[in-house]
Amino acid sequence: MSKPFVAIGKASAKNAAYLATQILATSDAGLAERAAKDTELQASLKK
Repeated sequence: MSKPFVAIGKASAKNAAYLATQILATSDAGLAERAAKDTELQASLKK
């Protein structure tokens, strides 16, 4: 799982949502799996 990050500005709401998801995923295996898949998808879209 990637490390949490937080930004200030227009992207801050999206980053806050990613951070909250990563925190919640530490105790929810299903959420952790979905978060990992989303991270992979987002990375593939940036290529």
